Amino acid sequence: MKIKEIMAVDVATLDPEDSVEEAARLMRDADVGCAPVVSDGVVLGVLTDRDIVVRAAAEGLPLKTAKVLEILTPGVVHCGEDDDVNEAARLMAEYQIRRVIIVKRDNTLAGILSLADIAARASEAAKVLADVTRPSPPREGRAASAPEPAGDEAESSLRGAGVSETGDLPTAGRAHIDSLVRRELSAVETYQQALAKVGREPAGDELRRIEHEHEEAVDLLLEKLRRCGDPPPKSSGLWGAWSKVFEGTALILGSKAAIRALKEGEEHGLHNYEYALRDEVLDPEVKALIRSKLLPQTRAHIPALDRILQTVR
Repeated sequence: MKIKEIMAVDVATLDPEDSVEEAARLMRDADVGCAPVVSDGVVLGVLTDRDIVVRAAAEGLPLKTAKVLEILTPGVVHCGEDDDVNEAARLMAEYQIRRVIIVKRDNTLAGILSLADIAARASEAAKVLADVTRPSPPREGRAASAPEPAGDEAESSLRGAGVSETGDLPTAGRAHIDSLVRRELSAVETYQQALAKVGREPAGDELRRIEHEHEEAVDLLLEKLRRCGDPPPKSSGLWGAWSKVFEGTALILGSKAAIRALKEGEEHGLHNYEYALRDEVLDPEVKALIRSKLLPQTRAHIPALDRILQTVR
């Protein structure tokens, strides 16, 4: 079944130039906790009620004049309207979210698919619901802001048989490494998009350094996949879905929004690595790589981006 057959098309949306007060009023009247932020049909990100509280009210921003663009959560987990419903269900389970933004082939907004939409029709709804509502593991160092307040970015563990006696990675273990590779590839794409906007600013050199570290992470993880004879991933997948927010919208997003998107992506990546270390099926060599290099590297990126945020306008 295609997503467009069951998705909701009547969606409350916000303009990036709307005031925070206008956004709060719209969300109240529509009785929604989040709304896509759309410019010329293209989804720049989402605004949640938590964003309004944490990024606006708690920071003392003037709600009548502060713009949605200043506090939105860049990036969205999304599917195409012609994708199968099972793909949306997979993303809901992976990211523990209850709704997915749906886009057309030109990346403009098509609608929203919710867990309730799937539950009414899909035979696997009970399994998806169990995955989505499973308590998330603790997230040390997680920033206050998030795409949704209920642990939306928690990634489900891939569990199965242990490492075989031959040393080959089991299927679930390979899938988990593949997921980590795709996220690092998407991180590289995201930094390249961000550099196209702020690369000439003083922060450019530091962003290039971080981007090169993500490229190195891709190479190291790909080496582990090649050891078990698996081909590299065909696509980068989603790094908190942040890379897509820059595609075609870099001139709309301000530099601070771009850096903030990178920081949220790094926080998501940090959680991914911490959670991978709890996965019983993951190869011990991969865990050692995460502990010794990839996790410390990702942790260091977050304060580096905080410092950059203090310098960009």
